[in-house]
Amino acid sequence: MTDPDQPFRRPGHDGPADRPGQGSSPSGDPNVGERGEEAVVLDPEFHQSVWKPWEDHVGHNVDDNEAAGSGASSRTGLRRSMIIAAAVVVAVGLAAALVVLPRTPPPTHRFQTLVNDIATQPQTAWSSEGGEPCFDPPNQDEAILSDDARVWSLNLETGKTLWSVDLGTVGRVTCLPGADRVAVALTDPDDTSIPTTVLLDASTGTEVAEFSADSVRQVLPLGPFIGLLDPTNTLRAVDPRALETTLWSRQLQVPPGDTGEMFVLDLDDGIVQLIHYGNSGSEGSSQGFSHHLRTADGNSPAWSSDSSSGDTFSTRLGDVIAQSNFAAGDSISVLDLQGRELWSVESDLLWVAGSRFYVSTPSGDDIATGYTNLHEVDPRTGIPVNDDVYEGWFDNTVAARGHIAVMRGGSLHILDEHLQEQPSASIEDFRNIFEGRKWVYVETDPGRTSDARIRLSAVDPGGGVLWSFDLEKGQTVGQLGRHLVLVDEDGTFHGLSGTS
Repeated sequence: MTDPDQPFRRPGHDGPADRPGQGSSPSGDPNVGERGEEAVVLDPEFHQSVWKPWEDHVGHNVDDNEAAGSGASSRTGLRRSMIIAAAVVVAVGLAAALVVLPRTPPPTHRFQTLVNDIATQPQTAWSSEGGEPCFDPPNQDEAILSDDARVWSLNLETGKTLWSVDLGTVGRVTCLPGADRVAVALTDPDDTSIPTTVLLDASTGTEVAEFSADSVRQVLPLGPFIGLLDPTNTLRAVDPRALETTLWSRQLQVPPGDTGEMFVLDLDDGIVQLIHYGNSGSEGSSQGFSHHLRTADGNSPAWSSDSSSGDTFSTRLGDVIAQSNFAAGDSISVLDLQGRELWSVESDLLWVAGSRFYVSTPSGDDIATGYTNLHEVDPRTGIPVNDDVYEGWFDNTVAARGHIAVMRGGSLHILDEHLQEQPSASIEDFRNIFEGRKWVYVETDPGRTSDARIRLSAVDPGGGVLWSFDLEKGQTVGQLGRHLVLVDEDGTFHGLSGTS
């Protein structure tokens, strides 16, 4: 199998044979320190997920509290969280999904962690009450879950509850992974306002701080720090061990009276993107804004404008930034780390798999008709790296550990290194895909009869199916941290075990 974080470099007639790749992290540790304006070594765990359109109708705008995991029933918690995470992945990574759902609030982290590989057909190892998971927990072997009244931590290897805290009226729950904390907004049952936010130790569930709405209206993850947003929309970064000491502060450009929620996307180990959607109660513009800042000092990186609209999304791959603004059309610009435009695409679409860029052409005037002519391009020039091209029609792409896969109708086709379909790695009745370090795990749903059950299969992206596992009727597959779980209709979780 090819390295998923190295672009394919087969020489072509117009593609150089010796073009350098982006490199991959030998340690796999995403927290490798601040790199300034130098090219970063990509973490192989940074990859795409996939939008699941059958679980959310087109055009559905998720409520702020729903997106943040507040007051949700355990029956649909994991399922809905995965929809939100998948629907707004990297703007250039799943461009079609974002065009369809441009206003869905993003999660606090754009990438799902790689799941533990399972070499043999799995068995159910444990069962536990389900809940609404918060994104990006501090420990990928533990899930932070919540329901209407409590928050708890679940060990994903044993299924045991590590700690549980009854809080009364739980609203938005935000994991702060770099600080090993969990922020819980407590709501007023009468008017759903948030009078109090408590800060919990993610390892023990112990309450370490409490903030009133007069001082803090939202708590945000800022790498190793905690972001406290006050009612005047001043963002203050604090150390989790010294909450009273301000490390830096920044006034955010939020219209007066706008109390809309802020969302955080991690661009790399030292830069985040804040996205704010305006609400109708504000004065003046309610279009929201997007802002990039360094978690170390609150300043904007050299490539970023000071502020842009809430429809602007960015992602960094190596030494380039891909930036899109759906409010201004479907154009995507690729910038260097000083903000200079290297190349752009307008009518074409840009896709991402690992550290590779792919460009495709719409198959008609309407974007809903799908795409064709998929080829890999050099991240800094936009020029095809070789003559390989996938000419068939498809309606989306997804990453598959070292390969790009196309979605066409209800099927998934994992392409080889020359962008050709592999018959042994083509999956019908496709529903979802999860990536491991060696293999991918595909969820399929035949749905042809009332007795049809969802199936989970392990697939070698360069070969074929390793094993298949039929779920119980009504079950679906989900991911918590680095673990695959089965989810019953009533929300119960079942952990899987097998030879790794």
